[in-house]
Amino acid sequence: MKLDVKIPGIVSKRKISVIVGFAVTLLGIIDLLMTRQILPYISDTETVIFIPTIFVGYGLGLWVLLGYTKRISKEIRVKPNQVL
Repeated sequence: MKLDVKIPGIVSKRKISVIVGFAVTLLGIIDLLMTRQILPYISDTETVIFIPTIFVGYGLGLWVLLGYTKRISKEIRVKPNQVL
């Protein structure tokens, strides 16, 4: 099995994946606190939180994390089959 599939550089970086994972988690926590009305939820903050949630939480963030997970899972599946 070859691992010659070209994965974009930003997806293959571990440090970037950790930062994006932290950002997605932080956005999720802020969203939950706002929907439970623990944090103030006015129309201005709604817009400020909605845009990063859509672009980072559901867009770019998931793309980076799923790409990194795909690469790591391929490496893990290949390792047991290698003869040392």
